[in-house]
Amino acid sequence: MSVCQRPVIDFDCWASRRPRTPQPPRRQRHRSRPHRRRPGSAGVAIVATLAAIVIALAPPTEAQVLIQEVLYDGPGSDGDDAFTELVGPAGMTMEDWSLVGINGSKGTVYRTVDLSGAVIPSDGVLVIATSSANDSLAAVRDFIGSVDWQNGPDAVRLLDASGAVVDGLQYGDAGAFNAGEGTPAPTTSAGKSLSRDSSATDTNDNLADFTVTNIPTPGVGAAPEVEPPDAEPPGAAPPARRSKSRSPTRPPSVATPSWSPCGSRIPAATDCSQARCF
Repeated sequence: MSVCQRPVIDFDCWASRRPRTPQPPRRQRHRSRPHRRRPGSAGVAIVATLAAIVIALAPPTEAQVLIQEVLYDGPGSDGDDAFTELVGPAGMTMEDWSLVGINGSKGTVYRTVDLSGAVIPSDGVLVIATSSANDSLAAVRDFIGSVDWQNGPDAVRLLDASGAVVDGLQYGDAGAFNAGEGTPAPTTSAGKSLSRDSSATDTNDNLADFTVTNIPTPGVGAAPEVEPPDAEPPGAAPPARRSKSRSPTRPPSVATPSWSPCGSRIPAATDCSQARCF
């Protein structure tokens, strides 16, 4: 080899044998999750406003109407003295509402009194009596209907326009066919009524809510204090009844049911062979 000749270097071979410098590990990048915003005061205010609008647009709840007093057994002819008294908001129309009598021996409806046309008077007391009511009862009568109910054990129910039971009074224990609320109220003797107190207390228990009233008070809307019969002074005057001025051209509304051949107490839809005629 000549002195001036340079050695030939195989760079490929040299590169393959060259030790590699270790590289630091790469950092893994973590993707950040999107930040979820929690509703602030503005969001809460919007939700509250929408809820208030929904409540405002909802149909109003119908005020409660209750059976206040019932007299079903008169001292003579029941139709002269029988009445049913309801309490509720003044001016409320009773269109498509009804009173139904429930037969305690079978649990079936034996009479329906349609209350369409009745309006609760300004004092909040609606008196329903028969067309043959005596003079004093007719003077406070607001609506004519056949409320000469059976003597019990039976029940009277108040139904609203949809047919739902709003209130019920069971007088006398009919066992499996009780159709009132809670424990049945007692039956009464002739000429006495079953009445709530002056506050129309409703605990959904007939025995607790209704008491036997010795002197009925149609149109008063309040039960007087009940005293034992022996404690009543002789010749005691009954509580004053309200006086109502009526236009002679506007008699009380009338609800006329259909009657059956077995008596004035049973409607035509009743099976007379099994009905209890009074």
